Amino acid sequence: MAEERRSFFRVNKEVLLDYKPVESFSAQRDSAESQFENTLPLALIAEFNGLDQQLAKQSQHLAKMNEEVASYLKILNRKIDLLGRHFIAQSTPKQEIASRINISEAGIAFLSKTPLYKDSFIAMRLVFLPNYAGVVTFAQVARCAQEKSDQYHIAAKFHRLGSSQQAILAKQIMESQRKAKQEKSA
Repeated sequence: MAEERRSFFRVNKEVLLDYKPVESFSAQRDSAESQFENTLPLALIAEFNGLDQQLAKQSQHLAKMNEEVASYLKILNRKIDLLGRHFIAQSTPKQEIASRINISEAGIAFLSKTPLYKDSFIAMRLVFLPNYAGVVTFAQVARCAQEKSDQYHIAAKFHRLGSSQQAILAKQIMESQRKAKQEKSA
């Protein structure tokens, strides 16, 4: 039962993953975005998602009052979303290779070629595929175990995750769960 409950909340995702070890002081006081070059498009998308959350009730109310205007605004929002994703795709280094991760709203697990010390901090940039939604945050390493193939299985808990970034994670997880249920029932 516990295993079933855990698998419901954790999903496997394809992402562009970039991470680097950081000092505890940086993880406590700096912004995660300052650890990477060109994170402005990701921050912009996170802000857009935060605004979408703030406008959700108004959008529902508007849809009840005037469906045509609500539909028009939804299309404009989609256009802005597509532009943001285009900027993210353009700002993502071309040499980054998609990685398969296991993620929940609390943390992440992934394979690494280098070990990381337990309780150390990392700055992470996650770009979810195929929609290029992104999160930049800190995480604290909870476990590092060597695999047979000279890789390390890293498990980390998110640290100082902002509400807009948490909303992006929740949306990605819910979309993955919905997709998995659809594939299972098909």
